[in-house]
Amino acid sequence: MLLLSRLLLGVFGAMIMPCTLSLLRGMFHDRAQRRLAIAIWATGFSAGTAIGPIVGGVLLEHFHWGSVFLIAVPFLLPLLIFAPLLVTESRDPNPGPIDVPAILLSMAALAPSSSPSSTRRPTASTSSRSARSWLACSPAGCSCGDS
Repeated sequence: MLLLSRLLLGVFGAMIMPCTLSLLRGMFHDRAQRRLAIAIWATGFSAGTAIGPIVGGVLLEHFHWGSVFLIAVPFLLPLLIFAPLLVTESRDPNPGPIDVPAILLSMAALAPSSSPSSTRRPTASTSSRSARSWLACSPAGCSCGDS
């Protein structure tokens, strides 16, 4: 059950950022408002990234392990009620085809982090090799020219 819960958290967590960013792009047509909305969005995600592990640790220390999943309920219930009322539809009337090369590139970029070598005990050579392959597949590696 824990493994399935963690899997679903990862899947839905990976979908939240691009979905909310595309909603902001569609909701705020004025450039200044969109810039402010993206700044607030980035601040919220950054604060959650910093505070999340601390809150999770406190919950695990004092409550049942399932509490780390239930902490989101007070935030999600109002969202599920008010989002359909307040968020406008932002569907593309002429969607393009599925971008298969982009999907394959995304899978290739994630492959170094999920390869079987990551489950073995790291050594100095495998750690540096894994870091180099991760950097090569990341946007930072593309912009730095490191491979």
